[in-house]
Amino acid sequence: MMGNSSTIVRETCLYGVPSINIGKRQLNRQHGQNVISLPDCSYDELEGAFEQLLKIGRFEPEYVYGVKGQLAAESIMDVICNNI
Repeated sequence: MMGNSSTIVRETCLYGVPSINIGKRQLNRQHGQNVISLPDCSYDELEGAFEQLLKIGRFEPEYVYGVKGQLAAESIMDVICNNI
């Protein structure tokens, strides 16, 4: 997947989809190992990123924004209950 959407930095890691984040819109956002960020994208950089991701293929799913199987509400309650 390629683009500058939050979907690339937030959701693709859950499915292990190799992804390229182009541009500065999502710069400095946490993302999985499946994402290559190219803030100042040139043709050569883009070609290199594609080649790198093609060699690697799919990634193992990564839960960057939470815990597998745990709802956000449960995570929030854990933080509140364990830090008060």
